[in-house]
Amino acid sequence: MDIATLAQVITSVTNLLFVIVLAVGYYFTWRVSQTTLEEMRAQRTAMGRPLVIVEEDYEACQSSTWPSAT
Repeated sequence: MDIATLAQVITSVTNLLFVIVLAVGYYFTWRVSQTTLEEMRAQRTAMGRPLVIVEEDYEACQSSTWPSAT
């Protein structure tokens, strides 16, 4: 194998690695942008305010504190 052929093979392998690195970089950029879009959609759904869930549990209250119904 002469030096010209070796140089062409090394250049081809280097170009392939460069393309792979670029593809991985674009993939991670796309993934981060998708996460950002999901957060923006969630914030728009909440109308800029955090969602609050209210649960009524009257069983936990003491019966002596509530006025009787009779």
